[in-house]
Amino acid sequence: MNKRKKESKRYLLVITSLFLFCFKSAYAFSVGITVKGQVLAPPCTINNGSEIFVHFGGGILPESIDGKNYERVIPYTLDCTGSVSNSLKIKIAGTGSSFNSTLLRTSKNNLAIEIKNNSHKLPLNSWVNITYPTQPILSAVLVRNGTGAISVGLFGATATILVEYR
Repeated sequence: MNKRKKESKRYLLVITSLFLFCFKSAYAFSVGITVKGQVLAPPCTINNGSEIFVHFGGGILPESIDGKNYERVIPYTLDCTGSVSNSLKIKIAGTGSSFNSTLLRTSKNNLAIEIKNNSHKLPLNSWVNITYPTQPILSAVLVRNGTGAISVGLFGATATILVEYR
C-alpha cells in the first residue's frame, strides 16, 4: 500500500510539472479596451404623446383678421418627470408663410398663424428657454397678409412642439 502511495505521488508530481511547463512557455499579451457610451436624460412627454388641436371655429371674417382677433390658447401638457435638469428650451417647428417666414403657413393663401409664448411673439422655428415645471402659455393667432385676399372656406396648418434640455 505504501508503494502505491509513492507511485501516486510520483504521477501527481509528473502531471503537475508538465502542467506548469506547458504554461510557463505561454506568452502573455495585453490589449487596451476603449469603452464609449452616452448617458441620456429621460425624454419629456408633450401632451401625453397625443396630437394637439387648436380650433378657431366658424364665423371668421377675413376683414377682421388683424393679428389680435381670433387668438386661441394651444392646449398641451408637458411632463418631464425624472429629468436631470429643469433648464429646458422649447420651439414650434413648421413651414413658414410665404409672406412672413416667422409665421406658420396655412392651407389658405394670405393667411398665417402667429405663435405666442406668454403673450409675446414666438417666431416659428426659434428656441426659447423655459424652466420646468413652469409651462409657458402658448397661443395661436390668425394673421393676414395685408396685400392679398383670403378666400372663404376651411383651412389647416401643422406644426411640431419640440422640447430639449439646455
